[in-house]
Amino acid sequence: MNAQFDRIFLLINQKRYPLAEQEVRKVIATNSNNGDLFALLAICLMMQDQTDEALEAAQHGLGLSPYSAYCHYTVGKVFWEQNKLVKALDHIGQALEIEPNDEDYLYALAAIRFQQERYEESLKIVNHLLMINAESVNAINLRARCLVALNQKQEGVEFFDESLNRDPNNAYTHANKGWALLDTEQNQEALASFKTALQIDPELDFAREGLVEALKRENAVYRVYLAIYNGARDGWSPFVWIVVLGLSFIFWKVMLAIIVIFYFFFFWFSDAIFNTLLRFNEYGRYALSDEQIQTSNIGLSVFSTVILVITLGWSMQGGSLYLAAWLTFGLLLPLIFTLSLEHPSHRIKAGTYTFCMLAIGTVGAILNNNTPETAQGFLGIFILMALGFFWFITAVEKQG
Repeated sequence: MNAQFDRIFLLINQKRYPLAEQEVRKVIATNSNNGDLFALLAICLMMQDQTDEALEAAQHGLGLSPYSAYCHYTVGKVFWEQNKLVKALDHIGQALEIEPNDEDYLYALAAIRFQQERYEESLKIVNHLLMINAESVNAINLRARCLVALNQKQEGVEFFDESLNRDPNNAYTHANKGWALLDTEQNQEALASFKTALQIDPELDFAREGLVEALKRENAVYRVYLAIYNGARDGWSPFVWIVVLGLSFIFWKVMLAIIVIFYFFFFWFSDAIFNTLLRFNEYGRYALSDEQIQTSNIGLSVFSTVILVITLGWSMQGGSLYLAAWLTFGLLLPLIFTLSLEHPSHRIKAGTYTFCMLAIGTVGAILNNNTPETAQGFLGIFILMALGFFWFITAVEKQG
């Protein structure tokens, strides 16, 4: 039995999760009353993105071994993966009641508190963890992230250096340091950290996202975009809103068009455009995944096609072609995002939303020739749905 467990843990550490799952199932076939085995099975399933099956296995294991700290921890970890943080905290808390000084359980608790932006509480937990094991690279990483979040940025960077002295080939530490350097506006140093992380682990999305962000900040045009984007996200000053609303009352048709174009360009197309530009950059081969390259191709194709059709429609003094271009503009991006969603239920909900947009837009286009006043109502709803798609998707993903 010990040899089988050693093999299972070796396969998990090697990220060979399908083989590890097979080995766990073989052991379960001869020992089906061991809750910890089902917890191990849950870990293997979770790492293959089968979170529903993982939760079922973990809860079955907990039913077999209700006083097992590891079973509680595994249930909590699956809930954490599903972003159900309250349930995750409940089970991880119960695991810590049984084994109060377990490093993995303490780290999970601190990481969830960090995710909830309760940085001081996370820092307190991770400090306790470091008293138990001062060599824990994960704990040092998380402590550094807490310090950066609490605006002690330089001290946080120094902690990452300490962590790298202990484990210089830890890709996650290099990526974390890169994000900390970005927060201190040391873009060149951040680029170097992200590049090192991706050289060690080319599949580390956390580092790839950081590298892309650092490259964006190096680009003067994109820095303007970031300023506008962050202003819109965080809320501009009342003066800006007064100016925008005032102009809207005076030139409402022009302002509506500007707002729609601004929204779609900055919040939908800019990443696709910038990702394409990255392919001509020296860091391009590190920065973009195959999926991002494919998305940038589709995004730019849609953008180019729609601009071409709008231009043709404008030159022909509007008409059906012009309206069709705008409807296409509003529909294709939600469709692309729908197809890119991984979770089947998310894809169904987003697809239903997109189909409703298509139906409403089609009715508006049909009515436009004979009863334009009625058509404007349908087209207005279409525009509102197009503008609201981002928030709809965000709400769907938060529901899990």
